[in-house]
Amino acid sequence: MTDSLPAGKAKRTWTLSAGALVAIVIGVLVAISVGSGKDARGDGTNLAGVDGATALFSGIAQNGLVIGRPTAKVTIVEYLDLQCPRCAEAASSVVPMVMTYFVRNGRAKLELRPTDLIAGPDSRLGGRALYAAGEQGHAGEFAEVMFANQGDERSGWLNDTMIERVSEVLNLDTAALNATRASAAADHVVDTVNETMVSNGYNGTPTFIVKGPNGQHEVQNVTNMAEFAQAINAVR
Repeated sequence: MTDSLPAGKAKRTWTLSAGALVAIVIGVLVAISVGSGKDARGDGTNLAGVDGATALFSGIAQNGLVIGRPTAKVTIVEYLDLQCPRCAEAASSVVPMVMTYFVRNGRAKLELRPTDLIAGPDSRLGGRALYAAGEQGHAGEFAEVMFANQGDERSGWLNDTMIERVSEVLNLDTAALNATRASAAADHVVDTVNETMVSNGYNGTPTFIVKGPNGQHEVQNVTNMAEFAQAINAVR
């Protein structure tokens, strides 16, 4: 479910057995639980999810908003909004499994595409900040920590103070992040994502698209890793 907009050679294939999928889900969720601490949204002083996010992306190449090996033939594109509750759910369940089963081993790379079409100005603030974190090679961790500490949609929680807190806890250069997120380039990224969503008829977040040399596939059941695997097999 998504938050919706207002009105030649033989190929190797990958499959997931039921047992393997259960083991992956349990392992990933345990890791997230340990890294996130007792309170999923922090205690008002400390931010939740920092250790888990750091572990999830440790040792994985990040270039801008693209996470994973540059040589990976397949790209899993996620259209997201840092205010979107469904995106936060995906961040705590789907994304860790995608990272563990497909990205870390080089089967695919993950590209984050931030939009503000659904929840308005604060979402643009978040999208620009995500772009800026990506310019420092930490878009993945930034998104995960923001989602782990997400407040109610359109409540004002996604503001300069929160962005700077997340930047600091991830040891980013906050002054540089603020300069980058205020740039025309940051706005251009969000504008381009919006245009792509509208032109392709993607009407909600999160939307996951698997793209490769042999086409693309929109994943309908984003909690089903077997569907991701089948899509990767089809497009690679």
